[in-house]
Amino acid sequence: LKRGMAIRRTQVGKEVTFTANITSTKLDYSGVLDHIAIGLNFQQDGTDAPTLATLLGSINEILVRQGSVDMFDLRMEDAIALMALLFNQNFRYLISAGDGEFAFIYNIQIPCFYEKLSKDVTYQIAITDIATTDNEQITVEAVQANVAKLPPLRIKTFDYSADATSGKLPAVSDTLTGDLIAIMFYSTTIPTTTNLNSSIKNVEIELNGATQIQTSWETMGSDQKQAGTVQGDSILDGILDNYRLLSLVDDPFPRGSTLKVLISADATDASRVILIEALQVKAKEAE
Repeated sequence: LKRGMAIRRTQVGKEVTFTANITSTKLDYSGVLDHIAIGLNFQQDGTDAPTLATLLGSINEILVRQGSVDMFDLRMEDAIALMALLFNQNFRYLISAGDGEFAFIYNIQIPCFYEKLSKDVTYQIAITDIATTDNEQITVEAVQANVAKLPPLRIKTFDYSADATSGKLPAVSDTLTGDLIAIMFYSTTIPTTTNLNSSIKNVEIELNGATQIQTSWETMGSDQKQAGTVQGDSILDGILDNYRLLSLVDDPFPRGSTLKVLISADATDASRVILIEALQVKAKEAE
């Protein structure tokens, strides 16, 4: 999915030390909010170096609201997977290797494409403490554009517990508020060289009661191009391996439809299904 180039008028955020959850904070912008950019700094505490997955896990949830409507609700790992798999974009990071050294993650982008409306855009962030770092700081910036390159996006997360003994189970039952352009899946357990089990094995998608798509974890991954692979980044690939993106951009499911996602598994653990919806082009407030 091509976003185009944002004409950057950035509302620069301040570095804020975070030791607790960040409560609802208004995001100031004057034109079209292209995306929200998040940066993180850490200082290693002790001899055990953090991993990229651990650093991303420090942000347990990013919630963006337009008025009282949840527009974006993801974990940080989900956000970078969305960047890589839907928009083919990457971010920059550096991992520390010794006590007192610094680590950082820059330019994690939350896609918005919101025009300036009467309802405020706010964000809140849930924090998870990391034992191997200290002096954690976060920066949140509004990156604006003159024109919205895409319709505003609404991104919804559905958590479910996979059951290896019960066959197909409904992971999502929802009425679409926008045109569904993609579905992203996160599987906690995936096939490896020692175990072929998966939290998401087979997927069946129904629209208004009729089966539209039947696929599997392996099939969804066969044509999946990962940003890390392109750049030779095995660490990033190790995170993206747990994600699959089913693109519907060329033939979206229409708003107002009833969607059901059924999943069968042969590993029992928690996983996620993430819906990416495109709202009306003129950024009407979500209903």
